[in-house]
Amino acid sequence: MTRDEEKLLNLSEYKGNRVVVTADDTRLSIKQIGDAVITPCTSSQQVKVKNVLHVFEMKKNLLSMAQLIAPENYVVFGSKDVKVYQQLKIEGTPIMKGEKKNSVYVMSAETTYVDRTSKNDTANLWHARLGHVSYLRLQVMMNKSMVKGLPKLEVRKDVVCVGCQYGKAHQLPYQDSKFKGKEPLFWAKCMKTTAHVISKLPQATLGFISPFEKLWNMKPVMSHFRVFGLVYYVFVLEAQRTKFDKKGIKCIFLGYDDQRKGWRCCDPNTGRCCVSRNVVFDEASSWWSPQEVVLPDSKELEEKVQEKLGEDTCRLLDTQEVVEKEKEITPKRIVSPWQTGVQEPITEETRQASPVTEPKNYEEAAQSIEWRKEMEEEIKASKQNQTWQLVPKPNDYGIDYDETYSPMAKINTVRVLLALAASKSWKLWQMDVKNAFLHGEIYMEQPCGFEDKRHLDGSDKRRHILGQHKYASDLLKKFGMLKCKPISTPMEINARLCSYKGKDLTSATMYRQLVESLIYLTLSRPDISFAVGVVSRFMQNPKKPHLEAICRILRYVKGTLDYGILYKSGTECKVLGHCEADYVGCHDTKRSITGYVFNLGSRAISWCSKRQPTVSLSTIEVDYRVAAVATQESTWLMQLMEDLKQPSDYSVKLYCDNQ
Repeated sequence: MTRDEEKLLNLSEYKGNRVVVTADDTRLSIKQIGDAVITPCTSSQQVKVKNVLHVFEMKKNLLSMAQLIAPENYVVFGSKDVKVYQQLKIEGTPIMKGEKKNSVYVMSAETTYVDRTSKNDTANLWHARLGHVSYLRLQVMMNKSMVKGLPKLEVRKDVVCVGCQYGKAHQLPYQDSKFKGKEPLFWAKCMKTTAHVISKLPQATLGFISPFEKLWNMKPVMSHFRVFGLVYYVFVLEAQRTKFDKKGIKCIFLGYDDQRKGWRCCDPNTGRCCVSRNVVFDEASSWWSPQEVVLPDSKELEEKVQEKLGEDTCRLLDTQEVVEKEKEITPKRIVSPWQTGVQEPITEETRQASPVTEPKNYEEAAQSIEWRKEMEEEIKASKQNQTWQLVPKPNDYGIDYDETYSPMAKINTVRVLLALAASKSWKLWQMDVKNAFLHGEIYMEQPCGFEDKRHLDGSDKRRHILGQHKYASDLLKKFGMLKCKPISTPMEINARLCSYKGKDLTSATMYRQLVESLIYLTLSRPDISFAVGVVSRFMQNPKKPHLEAICRILRYVKGTLDYGILYKSGTECKVLGHCEADYVGCHDTKRSITGYVFNLGSRAISWCSKRQPTVSLSTIEVDYRVAAVATQESTWLMQLMEDLKQPSDYSVKLYCDNQ
């Protein structure tokens, strides 16, 4: 056993239950198993040991005598040394020696490191590198030195390539493969790589020169060609990993890049593609391993299927009929984006039984007795429930068909009405049209015992509270923050969030749901509008610091569940505004933040916190922009007051920063 996996050949994952127990009763796990080649210091003859265990926690290499004598070797132990003979000839030269140290025999040998990056320039390898080019064309390219970087190869024309037989077989009366991948994930990159390779290959129509040479009058270089889909390892830059992360990641080779030097790769763990030149290829292994599906005899399947489905419900198809009706039979597939085209073994029922197809129109459905019966039952049930009522035919199409109007009250208008109703002790009604576009019934009052606290109901004319206590509680409960520790502020002081710092989240779905829920909560909570506006900028690619900022907002909401806006009676109904700016508040775009709030009397009715559309060159320019936006809002509020027959013959005071 050894701790260095680089010394092992034919590595495979260890799936057994055994562990290594040391003298101090420490249990060490076995990671992998493979073969090792031992080179004795006293001989040039190598010894191969099979089933070597890879134990990462081991500090020394341990050699089992049982493993050493397995390939017909003989071990002779002495009082001071140990010798290994290939044949039982004591007078001969041993292939390995060792000496006794502290009651332990130490062998004078070393294991050979495996060079996984060594070149293997064989004809078959270059045949695969060049997109399975024909061996005749490969021979012509090598003999005439038509390209650079192609070594001298021993090309044999009698070699049968399995990939070529699967992909380039022609003029056959039947299909060699009945099961093919319907939806390859990397079709676009595969086609692009194929075009790149073909452009460097000699064409008979061009006098056996390549299109690249015809266009640029120079021989193409092929030293960078690799087999599409193979495994290779990409170096991860220091800025993109932590101290204890792996320096390399295992990727899939997906072709070449036209704009930059390097190879295009895809990380199967994250699904992200990139272009890198710091790579090490392992052309001895491919990401996809070929699988063969062996189907049992048709008669044997017929008997088993009929036993399960019954004689009257099963119709068997012969092989030719299955091939012709490929669109109707959809084999079950392994749902994996990295094993495109590899499918699960098809069950007997789905392989041979006739599929149930849904009719595409009424004519096809009417021909079936079962479909006809189901349709009649559906019509009968609709008539009994009086689902519809027959009426004369309406206007022709195009007349009053596109004119649909549904009035929606602006939330600021609702707040103004609430403030006026509280100030002047007006009686306030609320109603909701249930399923308005579906012609549902209208309910003027909510039934007793089923009131929705998010709606504005109450019997006190002197005050109205705009709050979302139940909604905030449900929000905390939904995302597991109901028992979190409250905090006094929604954001840290001088917090600067940016789009490129931090670790990516595993899933951005929950982040977007949180932001959307908090945006709805800001309808009655102006105290979190700025914080919610900041975190909503990163919904496209959220990172860990952004999620931590949202958690802080939720902790603040937990401590302020009873917060809302209280509109009292007797207050002066005049519009008053405040505006402020945060210069270069957005760290990514360098744009400033506009913020304002308008009160009707002493309570807020309209507020805003958002980024400015352009970059400002000075703080004076920022303040002018904020004042202009706030003035527009005040103009709209005064027009609304005039529409509601309220006094509007005064100038709105707007407080701003003039420093």
